[in-house]
Amino acid sequence: MAARRRRVVWTQRAIDAVDGIAEYVATDSPVQAARLVDAFVDAAATLDTLPDRGRPVPEVAKPNIREIFVYDFRLMYRVLTEQVDVLTVVHGAQNLRPRQLDR
Repeated sequence: MAARRRRVVWTQRAIDAVDGIAEYVATDSPVQAARLVDAFVDAAATLDTLPDRGRPVPEVAKPNIREIFVYDFRLMYRVLTEQVDVLTVVHGAQNLRPRQLDR
């Protein structure tokens, strides 16, 4: 039986976070910045059929708010019935403010 597919939607906050990370990394290595962006996009794309593969975000008491790790970064997302919303991307050493997960 084929897994049910959900639409993966990037929030503006997540897009802005990835853009900021890429700009910062590109100051040292444009090639590495492009690879990192590709890794974020590829990881998020897997959530269409595997939305529960990530762990629940420890700082948030909501089981449908989950995260996967991409290198040293936490890609956080919300699992809904028909779609997965990519909420933000933060460095693993950065303190997470739950407000970063608001739309």
